Amino acid sequence: MRVSARAGAYMARGRFQTDPLPEIDTTQPGLQLYTGQHLNDLTGKRGQRIPRFGGVCLETQHFPDSVHHANFPSTIIGPGESGCFHITRWRFSDA
Repeated sequence: MRVSARAGAYMARGRFQTDPLPEIDTTQPGLQLYTGQHLNDLTGKRGQRIPRFGGVCLETQHFPDSVHHANFPSTIIGPGESGCFHITRWRFSDA
């Protein structure tokens, strides 16, 4: 996974061994990967077994330790500031 700054926004592109390939454009600086390691013999839709590592999640977000690093984008919202608004766009294409 590669993340790079582009025109004031961030862009992450991922390549997987299966089609379709995801492309992620986001205004967030980070991308969290959850591997599904805690999925272990769960029951999914229509009774299908979900094994350990049977799922994956990619979540755009700020860096988890941002508040402790001055060189990271700030996660602090001050008085009178409107909350946060971010955009994430997923596109899927064939290899």
